[in-house]
Amino acid sequence: MSRFVLCRPRGGLNDTLCQLAACWLYAEKFERTLVIDTTTSWMKRPLHTYFRITHSACPVIGELDDETLDQLNTLSCYPREVAGVLGEYVPVCRGPEGVFDKKTDVQLTFDFTRDYQEDVVLHERYGGGALSLNCLTRIAFQPDISKHVMSRVGQLPRNRVGMHVRHTDIQTDYMSFFDRVKSMAGDDALLICSDNFSVIDAARDILGDDRVVCSSIPPNLGGEAIHQFQGITHSDKHQLNLDMLTDLFALSLCSKLHIARLTSGGVSGFSRLAWMLHMNPKVRNQVIGDDDLLGSKDFIPERDLDRSLPIDVILNRPFKKLASVNTLYAVYCAYFSKHQDVFK
Repeated sequence: MSRFVLCRPRGGLNDTLCQLAACWLYAEKFERTLVIDTTTSWMKRPLHTYFRITHSACPVIGELDDETLDQLNTLSCYPREVAGVLGEYVPVCRGPEGVFDKKTDVQLTFDFTRDYQEDVVLHERYGGGALSLNCLTRIAFQPDISKHVMSRVGQLPRNRVGMHVRHTDIQTDYMSFFDRVKSMAGDDALLICSDNFSVIDAARDILGDDRVVCSSIPPNLGGEAIHQFQGITHSDKHQLNLDMLTDLFALSLCSKLHIARLTSGGVSGFSRLAWMLHMNPKVRNQVIGDDDLLGSKDFIPERDLDRSLPIDVILNRPFKKLASVNTLYAVYCAYFSKHQDVFK
């Protein structure tokens, strides 16, 4: 009989990919089938809506449909308190503490360092980091998603400097950020990506309306994070997801990339993800997954991955000799925690 890991990631894009990667690695190590339910995450849809699986050392079920859910509910489960009710329990989020079952108060996860006798182990949690890069080595865009994203990117100026500013549930001093990077931007077009429409307006005022370009315009949600907003229709959510993926790859394909630090310290998960793809063109191109599109000069910057910025010089050299991207994420984790001062 098969044994399963049921992964229900929560949070935004980077959190989702990090939690998927953790469960994927666990399933491979302990020879389990990975069941992915991304309807609890930023996607609000099955994984296969946007991505196809390209590499896995374990069996993967990419959608928790009714038939699979019924099967899992007949099996033993850890945590035992939710055995037989995997489609009925009510999750309660308690920030850094994790996600708990409302009825029994049990935490909805398990110890990743050991195996379990139960047929199913459940993991439902937020949490970011750099493990998302591991997940991106395993998946690629669906063909229609790739064409949509790259057609939008192809409408942008070929040579552009990218800037990402997160300013909703977590804050950035974006006015000072734009002032600092203004003198460093050169003559290229300036791609501004943000989750707050006010940031776009400020960028046009400070950096010049004739130079600022956008791959998408965020909605006005009153300062609430897009992945947390409850008042979005099903179709609008899909469009916002496409906008998010377009922004991510538009940033990763810039010749230079500036990241705004959060007022609380560090950088957002989306910024981190954009930077990792920017630094790893092989992973980026594999996710895009369309050789014809990638071969077009309309999409690739003239100075692809120009290492003239201090962040690029500092961060690129130590990683040149690393053979496996699956070990690279650990090095990135250590670097981000130690050298956050390289971000603007």
